[in-house]
Amino acid sequence: MPDLFEFSPGPTETVASRRLTGYRQGLDLGGIALADERIVVGPATFDGGVAAFRRVWEDEIRPTAILAMSDVMAIGVIWAAREAGLRVPEDLSIVGFDDLDVAPHANPPLTTVHQPIRQKGEESARLLLRMIASPDVERPEHRVLETRLIIRASTAPAAGRASNAPAGPTVAPRPAAGHSSARDNRKQRED
Repeated sequence: MPDLFEFSPGPTETVASRRLTGYRQGLDLGGIALADERIVVGPATFDGGVAAFRRVWEDEIRPTAILAMSDVMAIGVIWAAREAGLRVPEDLSIVGFDDLDVAPHANPPLTTVHQPIRQKGEESARLLLRMIASPDVERPEHRVLETRLIIRASTAPAAGRASNAPAGPTVAPRPAAGHSSARDNRKQRED
């Protein structure tokens, strides 16, 4: 079962909420449930990734893998994991999302979900121009662009597991104000 997913709270149509939904759907297809207490909230920054990992580590959660909802957060998680004495990917696999230019230059090079950022910008500009030309259209067109997993050196099979067994967690962005940890989530359910 995945151990950690960092999420950005907010309106139901945020990028982070759609990523969380997709991640849950993918896990469901694999017969794996993502427990709410494994979702950790933090800012979508390097420091947010560091802080999220530290909260998980302090809560004595020992994931074998983390899916961060941005490459920047994932690089923060790598840094914090090393600070805790872990080796990436031998002890902990880490996956980001975006495939930013820095991802292949991280140490180790970051496994990530690639999204076509340039195409996204071009399609957005086309849709905006169409909306300006036809202001009577109530709702803009919705487009789904293809993503793909780029496997690099930050992931490996979990020690003691078959190479096709699910390894674990995820990390995602949220606004900088406030945070919750797995411990906070458990406490809320107990109250």
